[in-house]
Amino acid sequence: MAMKRILSLNVHRLSKLHHIHTHAPSTILTSSSSFYQFQHHQHRFSTATATEEDKPTTFAARYAAASQGSGKVKLIVGDYTTADKTFTANDVQTYADITGDDNPVHNVNDDEAAQSAGFNASICHGMFSGALFSAAVGGAFPGAVLVEKTLKWKKPLYINESLHAHVEVTKVLPRRKLVLCDMKATNGSDELVVEGKVTILVRDLQE
Repeated sequence: MAMKRILSLNVHRLSKLHHIHTHAPSTILTSSSSFYQFQHHQHRFSTATATEEDKPTTFAARYAAASQGSGKVKLIVGDYTTADKTFTANDVQTYADITGDDNPVHNVNDDEAAQSAGFNASICHGMFSGALFSAAVGGAFPGAVLVEKTLKWKKPLYINESLHAHVEVTKVLPRRKLVLCDMKATNGSDELVVEGKVTILVRDLQE
């Protein structure tokens, strides 16, 4: 009888050990799996948030965010600003009067000189059309300074035509407070009129 009780007790202990060996790892695995899933979802949430914050936006939106926060402007590659203008005959004449550039190809009352030069009609001053890029930057970033600008004209802009200017960040140099951008401007037919590059000094640029 004593031997039977001992054998019965050992069988019972072995049964409990088998139960622990069989079920405990599954419990641990389930717990680890849940922890992994939690971390995985948490990582995905953090990544999504970071991606949303780093999504390119307008200069105006960046400036507004800086005004409501630390006062430092954050800019990333892809951020942009735009400006639109119709260059009327009165605008062109005013520009000619201010600058003294009275080249007859810009004559708002007579197309003859422009046509003799190979144009369809009188054209706007090149530097006048190029100034729209400055308006795009200055209008969105009060206090920004244009350090360097290069322009290349691809087509003439005729009097009373409209121009759409687009300036986009290509590189940010936070320590030097400089932002490098590409520029392009198209007419009402979406034809490229002028393109170039500009370097902007932004003293409040976030490092």
